[in-house]
Amino acid sequence: YTVTFCYSYQTYYCITAALTWHPAVLYLLIRKPGPLSKDIRHGYIANQLSFANVSQFFNSQLTLMLNEWIFCLLIRVYPLVPYPALHCGGLLCGRGIHPQILLTILAIGVVCVNPPFEFLLLTMHQKLVSNTTSRVHFSRSCRTQHAMIFALTAALMVNVVGFGVLGQRTKKAEELLNRPELAWVKERHGEVFIFGDMYDAESFQFG
Repeated sequence: YTVTFCYSYQTYYCITAALTWHPAVLYLLIRKPGPLSKDIRHGYIANQLSFANVSQFFNSQLTLMLNEWIFCLLIRVYPLVPYPALHCGGLLCGRGIHPQILLTILAIGVVCVNPPFEFLLLTMHQKLVSNTTSRVHFSRSCRTQHAMIFALTAALMVNVVGFGVLGQRTKKAEELLNRPELAWVKERHGEVFIFGDMYDAESFQFG
């Protein structure tokens, strides 16, 4: 019952957000920016497209929406703790798509929220220190900010590749899924990402 409730909530939340507050925020950012400078406004708009968690003030709209559609519709996941496993009940799951491709898409949803947010954070920080003697005041060319965002994006892409390469289904998957505590998962539509036995993620871990 908990899985069904979580999946239903994610679906309705995503649709409601896409039709209500995200368009409202985008409208205000684009049509009524007020005193916001152009670069900060662009940062807010880009961030809104990738991230959907509105618990923090600076989380803005474009990256918000991409994250929502991945996690709430395309690849909805439910943790099967204490096993290193996830049940995927999204629109792309259970359709014959290779699990590692699904994990790669999932990883993109995880990391895509970071570069726009960091760009916004850096831009606002530089606005605040522009007329001070701060040692972290970068040049007006923005090369330093761009280099930092590029380095961050490159590091995050390593995580995406790691998900795709290391997220391999354990050879003991069928044996594990026949256990009483996991047998119910096989009856549900979707995909099960299972990486190993309890507390042992096998290839999906470092060290």
